[in-house]
Amino acid sequence: MNKAKSTSSNKGSNAESINVFRTVKWAADKEVDYLLEGLAANVADALFEAMNNDEQKRALNSHFNVMRGLKLNSGSFREEFSLLMNVSWAALINARDKQAVPDADDEVTELLKAYSDRNLNHHKALLAQIQQKLSRLCHKEMSFHPLLPSNFYLCFWVATEKLGLTHDERCLLIPLFNRFVMDQFDHVLSAAHQALIDEGV
Repeated sequence: MNKAKSTSSNKGSNAESINVFRTVKWAADKEVDYLLEGLAANVADALFEAMNNDEQKRALNSHFNVMRGLKLNSGSFREEFSLLMNVSWAALINARDKQAVPDADDEVTELLKAYSDRNLNHHKALLAQIQQKLSRLCHKEMSFHPLLPSNFYLCFWVATEKLGLTHDERCLLIPLFNRFVMDQFDHVLSAAHQALIDEGV
């Protein structure tokens, strides 16, 4: 009888945790969607700024391809990004303390790490608080979670496969993602952290 009560209690606790995860994910997703829209809206001007006279002819074609890729395949890109984030959240819900999305190649991994490390250092205190609260929900210490900057950069990179671009053209988007999305990452983290607080975590 006691065992049955304990099992029922655990199921209830798990269901509560899943509902909290969903609320936090929704709060973060709302901010990310807004930032991704800003990326799409500003990419043309940003690429134009990046050109100089010496490389203008060579770069023009690549920049055009990037803009065309975002215009024609933005829906597929956003769906893929959302799917990859969902996979990351599913790993957290199941208390799997590891990165759910496969690494990029070595060169890109090094580039993404340079960006994500700077972002991680900038938001270290807030990320530590979020990690503690998510660990509490998982009933174990979690070193990995979906809201880490490294996960956002990686999910973005993998999702750019849907844009129909070359490897080099996809690389052009990384600093733009950093500029228009990750430079405002505090909005995502703050929304997620507030959702955790509102849920009593």
